[in-house]
Amino acid sequence: MILTKDHYIQLKDGAFDGTSKDDLDNLFKTLAADPHRDSIVLHFHGGLVNVASATQTAENLTQRFQGINTYQVFFIWETGVTEVIQQEGGDVLGYIEAQLGQVGKEEVFQQLLMRVLQFAKAKVDSVNADGLRSVDGGLDLPDEADVWKEMHAPKDGREPFSDVQPALPDHEQLQDVEKQQFHDTLTQDPNPTLQVEVQKIMNGYRLTKQANGSTPQGATRGIEGGNPTATTSTLISPSVLEKMDQQSKETAARGIGAPAAFEFVIGQAFEVLSHVVDRFSQKTDHGLYPTVVEEILRAFYLSNIGKNVWDHIKQEAADAFNQPDHGGSAFLQNLNAYYQDDHHPHITLVGHSAGSIYICELLQHADKVLPPEVTFDVVFLAPACTSKLFADTLQACKDRITSIRIFAMSDQLEQADVIVPGVYTRSLLYLVSGLFEDAPDTPILGMKRFFSTEASFNKWPEIPLIFTYLSVSQHNNVWSLIDAGDGLSSHSKKHGDFYSEDVTLTSLGYILTNGL
Repeated sequence: MILTKDHYIQLKDGAFDGTSKDDLDNLFKTLAADPHRDSIVLHFHGGLVNVASATQTAENLTQRFQGINTYQVFFIWETGVTEVIQQEGGDVLGYIEAQLGQVGKEEVFQQLLMRVLQFAKAKVDSVNADGLRSVDGGLDLPDEADVWKEMHAPKDGREPFSDVQPALPDHEQLQDVEKQQFHDTLTQDPNPTLQVEVQKIMNGYRLTKQANGSTPQGATRGIEGGNPTATTSTLISPSVLEKMDQQSKETAARGIGAPAAFEFVIGQAFEVLSHVVDRFSQKTDHGLYPTVVEEILRAFYLSNIGKNVWDHIKQEAADAFNQPDHGGSAFLQNLNAYYQDDHHPHITLVGHSAGSIYICELLQHADKVLPPEVTFDVVFLAPACTSKLFADTLQACKDRITSIRIFAMSDQLEQADVIVPGVYTRSLLYLVSGLFEDAPDTPILGMKRFFSTEASFNKWPEIPLIFTYLSVSQHNNVWSLIDAGDGLSSHSKKHGDFYSEDVTLTSLGYILTNGL
């Protein structure tokens, strides 16, 4: 079945692309004459798929729901960032997975991971296991070989140290003796792999800058010592590499022979360990291993693993409504005219993953454009919007939502939905929460983890607000896996399942037929 322009609009960075304003006008003319004109569903796919995948999903849903008395409209949206990830065919999730996979192969990442895991576990053990300490008062470190073994062959077959509960007392921090122990362990390591890798990375970075004409000839030699021709490529963020390079130059100018780039890495590694300990004590961790990985990625690799892409996706949803001639604004204008022409359809908004961000933007802008009697049923499928964005939407236009249902995974399934085995062992939403949003452990609407009244979560003011709003009905949340009857069942086991898994789609079909 071929999707026609009477049932979709295609946007790029919020503007029409692939369809036009004339196509949108024709869509509404077709809708007005259609026998299903009194019931409309607007579909918003996730932001991590390319246009081809989004179109295929739209065609599958068109066929699946062709017998339902509802007119289907699909928002197919893409961002300009797909142009820089063409090696993955514009597939943003594929790009993120590939980048994480490459990071996981870097020796410098592996070395940092081993050391921070070693100290983080020892810190937890020192507090929770009868105060284990070394003879000099430092931490009693687990054996390096044991840490390496667990990293690469975890006991549970999925996530290293999953049996460790990394809770620490409130306000627990690294002690001075522990800080010194960490520094000494890295600088006095008889196997200087980390230092050698840092040297190779800096050699490669300087040679690249020299080739681009931004570093004088010969500047790559003699700064750090070692073999200046040995190089290693890396996905460490350019801003971090530039800081390493600048610190080395300043040290060399003062006539100091210490390996300054290596000292910079040690300093960053110490910040990583400190943040990990803070998250353990503040109950904002995602488990021992994922938390350490998140903090290493945040400190060293953030710009090259998808953070900028995720920010662009969120901006794309906002851009659709920030200009009168952009697709979202134009759609609302046409919908307003449709109502003024004495059409009063029942409208359901369905959004998967980042499509929930699009829906929040639409609701807030609809409140400024449409008559007050226009309301929407909302169905979120594994929503990736922050809880704050949803709370802000409720505060701005709660009365625009007639009913809501959120389909998402239990936390057990969320943790088991591994993105990149051996590197990042939690789900996409865990990655967004732990890394892509500005604060670690940012509440995400589709994560059951944050549907809690525990004190550690109530520090976020949006949590109790959303909890109160959704707890009005026990049918507002559907946590897979569950069989709870018509419109309330889901067997989705992965983040990407919700727009394709049969039981979930059967529930969605029931909702589109009978309402919420």
